[in-house]
Amino acid sequence: MRDADVRQGLRVAVASRMGDQPHLLVPEVDIRWSVPARADALLVGNRICGFEIKSDVDSLARLPRQVEAYGQVVERAYLVVGERHRAKATALVPEWWHIWVASWRGERVVVRETRRGRLNSTVNPLAVTSFLSREQLVTELTRLGEKRLSSMAVDDLRLLLVGRLGGAKTMKVARARMLDRTDWQRRSLAV
Repeated sequence: MRDADVRQGLRVAVASRMGDQPHLLVPEVDIRWSVPARADALLVGNRICGFEIKSDVDSLARLPRQVEAYGQVVERAYLVVGERHRAKATALVPEWWHIWVASWRGERVVVRETRRGRLNSTVNPLAVTSFLSREQLVTELTRLGEKRLSSMAVDDLRLLLVGRLGGAKTMKVARARMLDRTDWQRRSLAV
């Protein structure tokens, strides 16, 4: 089973779960925070969910680093794994991660949940703002009445936004702005 096979199964599983809810399923999203990594897919809807795919031909060498990176920026994390790596990969991810196993059913790959995870209690709203563009940060801060933003560094804009809104409201704004990202809308695998 190859990565492309698993991705197709993931796409179908996410579409089934999300139904008519507004969402984007964006492949290959860079995580640019304390531990740089790349999410195989990022689902943005009523939560920010990261998917790490480990097909039967993949290595697990980078998984511990990916777990650390995901922990900063996603509210839910999913390991989508083939049978070959299932036991070892499951042992490498924290209990809050969901485990989905990909397997062949006829000529297509299906993905089924084998372990239900929970919400990430350590997601960092400041880290999540790294998914927002400078323009989006300025727009949000302007709505809050802030002025003289053009000369501020992007990191200062992020700090100001979280400081003004607090964690929960920052997460809500981040989800909404991520759904608005036209570059992500063009790449989305959502049906």
